[in-house]
Amino acid sequence: MFSIYKHLLISFFCIVFSSISFSQANHIVISEFATRGSAATDEFLELYNPTNSSVDLSGWKLEYKSATGSTWSTRANIPSGKTIASHGYFLIAPQSYVGNVTPDYTPTEWNAGIADNGNLRITDGTNAIDKVGYGTGNDPEGCDAPNHGTSQNTNSVERKALTSSTSTSMCSGGSDAVLGNGYDSDQNCSDFIVRSCGRDPQNTSSPLEPVLCDGSGNASISPSTMNGGVSSNIVFTYKKDPLQTISDLRIIFPAALSWSHNVTDISLTNATASVVIISDTILFNGITFSSDSSLLAINNVTPQDSTKSYAIPFQTKCNEFRNVSPLPSLLVFGAPIPISTVKQVDANGVPILSTQYVTIQGIASVANEFGGPGYMSDNTGGIAFFDSSVTNHISIGDEILVTGRVEPFGGLTELTHLTWHQTISQGNTVDPSATVTISQVNEDYEGQLIKISGVVVRDTFGNPIATWAVTGSGSNYRLIDATGYMDIRVDNNVDFANSPAPQDEFDVIGVISQHDVSSPYFGNYQLMPRRSSDIKSGGPLIAQNPTESNLSQTSFTISWTTHKNSSSYVKYGLTENYELGIVGNANSTRNHSVELTSLSSGTIYNIQAFSDSSGDTSYAQNIVVSTTSPNGSTGQMNAYFNKSVRSSLAYPSNNQAQGTINFIQKALSRINSAKKSIDVAVYSLSGTS
Repeated sequence: MFSIYKHLLISFFCIVFSSISFSQANHIVISEFATRGSAATDEFLELYNPTNSSVDLSGWKLEYKSATGSTWSTRANIPSGKTIASHGYFLIAPQSYVGNVTPDYTPTEWNAGIADNGNLRITDGTNAIDKVGYGTGNDPEGCDAPNHGTSQNTNSVERKALTSSTSTSMCSGGSDAVLGNGYDSDQNCSDFIVRSCGRDPQNTSSPLEPVLCDGSGNASISPSTMNGGVSSNIVFTYKKDPLQTISDLRIIFPAALSWSHNVTDISLTNATASVVIISDTILFNGITFSSDSSLLAINNVTPQDSTKSYAIPFQTKCNEFRNVSPLPSLLVFGAPIPISTVKQVDANGVPILSTQYVTIQGIASVANEFGGPGYMSDNTGGIAFFDSSVTNHISIGDEILVTGRVEPFGGLTELTHLTWHQTISQGNTVDPSATVTISQVNEDYEGQLIKISGVVVRDTFGNPIATWAVTGSGSNYRLIDATGYMDIRVDNNVDFANSPAPQDEFDVIGVISQHDVSSPYFGNYQLMPRRSSDIKSGGPLIAQNPTESNLSQTSFTISWTTHKNSSSYVKYGLTENYELGIVGNANSTRNHSVELTSLSSGTIYNIQAFSDSSGDTSYAQNIVVSTTSPNGSTGQMNAYFNKSVRSSLAYPSNNQAQGTINFIQKALSRINSAKKSIDVAVYSLSGTS
């Protein structure tokens, strides 16, 4: 009982320490600032580096926005050659600053003050790294930090070292005074305190904080990716801080990574230690290093066969175990899951799997026609993926297997950070998954290629447009049918940009995108055509797609309907070049029927129906039709299931379904007994692709 209890305590403490570490920033932070001092313009801003590596600040910017403002203005453009050491500080102050600590940079841009209530942020020149809204600032992380007063004082606003830090503990001599300023919960009101014991600006010459060996050094993992269900050896490379002396080290393995839990499967290079295994934790007690770089290997590790990224807690200790930063990360590639599973959203339209990695397999409906994102579909749905390393090297119709991170953008579910595994096949036919009306477009169709018939295009004021005029990255127009309207977006990369637009009703094919900037994300869908052939303009317009009937060994009939009276013609051939000719008639009707005769038996033909009226033509999509077998066919269909069935539900009743069938044996039996050919259709009804 004592042994079990002790193990539980150890596991519990692992959780506690991990959660503490996660509240420590892993990026440069705004650590202290003042909006006034001995004078109203005696201002400064201090940065702190809580990471284990120095950071080049070249090109970074300090920006300010008023408490009610909407625009950021630059207060500092940090020049090249400026760096901030690991656990060090960097001080920025205007020329009006009168403090005793010398600024590391005095920008000429800081010629206007920062108010007692407002917003500050630091960027790397492109992306925001950290920001704080203080007082009544309108743009905080979560909630506003306090201000330090609106009349003359020597206070400041300071970031805490720990979640438990207070104004007293952060002051000189306090328990947290030299533990750094790395606490970051993404809630400014919880991360900052008013420093009322005198402000304490620090620069690159100030002592590093904290001087701790707990969590010191850095660790990497090899391999950084693995295939689910496949065993491999994992090697951690640990580079210790040469100024620190740690006593112990431990690695906490995720439960999804299976291994022997035997000491014999663990080896050390350039280090010695007493190795103890407790549940999924490997303890290296009394560790000593013969080099600043050591290898810790765990043999025969097998991950579960599901796609997931694991941040593996790797912890060092002098006084208590703390995670190194950043944690080594392992990405496992598992079996593909249906796109419909990836697309599941919560009540606000946010993907349930947001930020998680998934593996999917599907056929590309958009490659690089938009310059990004691309789109792909399986038989359960469609999804966008944003990574030029993939979209630049595939074509529409390619069936691909990829892994990516689920990240929504403007309500659109996307995969980013892609890993391309395989192009399974090429040249697949990519047809719209459905023909719908505008009012039917919803979350279910997001990411899918669809067709909308009988539409007109207008500008946002309801006026006809002469061309698909495009500015910038693309332009939106209003697409209207009898049920409503939606946006049609013309990307600047498509081949019909700035070309004439249809002046009458037309059909259009495109993928459903979305740009919804406010929750819940169930609106502002956009139809995005990929190329000029997606704009089916003019003519009498196909109302009902062609279907085949009256199949025989030498003939069949093609039937379709149009919105207007028009002629009836069919192009046909063994390829989509329709090299065998055109048959039909000029009789004007909306209900069309054309018989093709003198055909070869058991032969597949490509068919394209078209109708013209008043000199304009509408074309249907290509369909594939086969004549019947030369020796005739009984027409009998046999249904087999690999699980049990309720035969009473089979239709027709004279063709009972057969259950508990071994598909491989049945297929071999039918192939071996066939004299000419057999036709097979395979469906998965399990809900999994």
